[in-house]
Amino acid sequence: MMQMNKQMKSFVAMFGIVAVVYVLLFALIPFTKPAGSWLMFIFSLISIAGGCGITLYAFGKGDSLMSKFYGYPVFKIGIGYMLLQLGLSVLVHIIGAFTNVPYWVGLLLSLVMAGTAGIGIIAADNAHDFIEQMDNHEDVVTRNITYFNIDISDLLEMCRDETLHVSLKELATKCKYSDPVSIPETEEKEQQIKMELQELHALIEQNENEKANEKIQLVLRMLSSRNRICQANK
Repeated sequence: MMQMNKQMKSFVAMFGIVAVVYVLLFALIPFTKPAGSWLMFIFSLISIAGGCGITLYAFGKGDSLMSKFYGYPVFKIGIGYMLLQLGLSVLVHIIGAFTNVPYWVGLLLSLVMAGTAGIGIIAADNAHDFIEQMDNHEDVVTRNITYFNIDISDLLEMCRDETLHVSLKELATKCKYSDPVSIPETEEKEQQIKMELQELHALIEQNENEKANEKIQLVLRMLSSRNRICQANK
């Protein structure tokens, strides 16, 4: 069940105000209300409730800022549907004050708008889910190289030996310009690189500079091998 935070409660309050104002105006303005006006009135209340529900759904699917950003097209369609329904309802109310508006006019307009909005929301929501899945997938497939870069940056900060620092900078540059996308074929090699970097960390901490330099050269060769595997599988 969706938890109602302050933002969600604010949305509900705003849509509630719109509904109350609309109902009061419809009730208090003394114009003739044919069947078409009453149908538009009912569908307008439905559109307000729908707009509220769509807004809560669009911005409540995830907590991340990007998830809310991707929910904006769904929200935009819901609000557009509500405003269009209200606008046409007011128009039908005005016309109905001077001439009888058949019920089927309001029904036809409202059904067309509701159906179009429904199709648009489904399409936008599917696009939202697809893009978010692609972003999550991209985060996963680039995670190893990202962590390698972080680990090597930490090693550079730890290192106090100038010669070793030069080798670490070479390793950092090599990693920075490596193919960022991991594939199943590189998984084993990347796990080996991860373990070698952990061992390198221990060697630098213990000031085993000669062994640390040999380890750096090993990691450089392993990165080159990993990158060749990436290139061969494209």
